[in-house]
Amino acid sequence: MKGVDLLLHAFAQVRRTVPAARLRVVGEGPRREPLGLLAQTLGLQAAVTFRGWVPPSAVEHELADAWALVVPSLWAEPLGLIALEAIVRAVPVVASGAGGLGEIVEHGTSGLLFANGDLEELTRHLIAVPSSREFPHHVLPDAVVRRTADAHGPDRHIGRLRQIFTELAPPRNPARRAPSPARPA
Repeated sequence: MKGVDLLLHAFAQVRRTVPAARLRVVGEGPRREPLGLLAQTLGLQAAVTFRGWVPPSAVEHELADAWALVVPSLWAEPLGLIALEAIVRAVPVVASGAGGLGEIVEHGTSGLLFANGDLEELTRHLIAVPSSREFPHHVLPDAVVRRTADAHGPDRHIGRLRQIFTELAPPRNPARRAPSPARPA
């Protein structure tokens, strides 16, 4: 549960400005119990729900009524597939900007990026969404969704892989034949 303690501290500040805000934490890990205690210590027990692990088939349900998906990673994530899943479902993403998340999320267009570990910046972004300063309709425009789906869809991915393999594979010499299998004597 990467960076959830940072998220809980930010969310405690959000609740001072937006008392009706609610947070669902999806995922499981060895820090689950200490995070639950931190939520209690911060007075968030009525506003935070720990959903635990959910199967991939339930991700759609979890994102269906979300105003934003928050990915508060403390280090540079390599890709952040969940951010893509949210964007193609028109859900804005608030994420730490280093690594792959910064390549997927367009600040101000498909979400809001903050410096990894920056509590104040995360808090500002979290307040901006429910207060309607950012993404006032709590959904992303269709054009943003389509552009992201096209840029990260399977066809584009397969094309990139083929390009990489072509660049890495030694050139084929059609005049050179593969050796014939050895014949038994």
